Amino acid sequence: MESPTSIHRLVDMEAAGHDSRRLTAQIEHIFRTSATRWPDDATAARVFQTLWLDQYIEQERELVHLALNDGSVIGYLVGCRVEPATSSRFSSLAYFQDFIAECARFPAHLHINVAPSHRGAGVGERLIEAICAQLTLQALPGVHVVTGSDQRNVGFYNRLGFLPQAVSRRGKAEVVFLGRTLDRTF
Repeated sequence: MESPTSIHRLVDMEAAGHDSRRLTAQIEHIFRTSATRWPDDATAARVFQTLWLDQYIEQERELVHLALNDGSVIGYLVGCRVEPATSSRFSSLAYFQDFIAECARFPAHLHINVAPSHRGAGVGERLIEAICAQLTLQALPGVHVVTGSDQRNVGFYNRLGFLPQAVSRRGKAEVVFLGRTLDRTF
């Protein structure tokens, strides 16, 4: 019988005495194995990981959520409260300039990955609901993700309340800005 999956914030795990290096290494493993493309050049790979993972862990550590099963990380979500269209942290992502108005309405954003062997079991949904609850308590008006309009994750995000707000064409690719309003209705 498989043990149940639990969702925890990284900072809470660290406060409880768990080995943050081990947890971070497991996050990095999922990140690398889930990437649809990985740079061959070591320097480019480091820049890629810094942009899409490390800066979140370092600068928004309290928004890092982990899905644990048998004490191992099987999924993670990193988030950011900084509005990316106006932050120098995200200046290398030119598409945010196409989404200035949307970023103002949905300033927080997230990145999520679940180990392939645990996908389809509700882990991703639980991670997203955990961060949305936290961001709601912090009085943020909305959260967003940006993805390719032809990616299969669009349906996943739509089911969780992330609705298309804008589309931008970048070369041959079309990216979509999906936003979810965060309400404090309790």
